[in-house]
Amino acid sequence: MIIATKTTGKDKSKALEHLEMSLECLQTDYIDIWQLHNISTAEKYAQVTGPGGSLEVAQEALQAGKIRHIGLSSHNLDIAIEAVKSGLFEVIQFPFN
Repeated sequence: MIIATKTTGKDKSKALEHLEMSLECLQTDYIDIWQLHNISTAEKYAQVTGPGGSLEVAQEALQAGKIRHIGLSSHNLDIAIEAVKSGLFEVIQFPFN
């Protein structure tokens, strides 16, 4: 079983709150894939990857063993491509329909 969940928190404090809530609700001490959800504008991407952004929480949680892989979901192809090129994310979720 692979446990995957997301955060809509764009800043460090909200993302940390979401991470801790997910761990508690899922009754686990780690999440396999934790994604920064719906990063679909350049402004949101800059916010989550910049200082004090939710990526900081993801990187710290990865080092602490609370998550195993960092992901990002987006509905904007340009942002998804930028995320792939950055090398910061192991998982990219993008909708096709």
